[in-house]
Amino acid sequence: MDVDSIDTEPVIRGQDAARMLHISMRTLKNWIRSGYIKGKKIGGRWYVESGSLKDLLKFEQDKKTDRVSNDDYEQDLRMNW
Repeated sequence: MDVDSIDTEPVIRGQDAARMLHISMRTLKNWIRSGYIKGKKIGGRWYVESGSLKDLLKFEQDKKTDRVSNDDYEQDLRMNW
């Protein structure tokens, strides 16, 4: 399963979600239990709500973008100092 399928499926299997997030299933289960991402266990398998997964992926991408911007800003400050 790829990131593009998030928009077409109401829920994503836990294994696929963990792979997209680059985390272990144990971490995904902990995130679900703590409310960091919406999901539940059904019939012995974990599932994540696709909207929640999409929001988290966007949040993580925004953090990376902000980090790069901050690093560039700090580097500019050092060069102009």
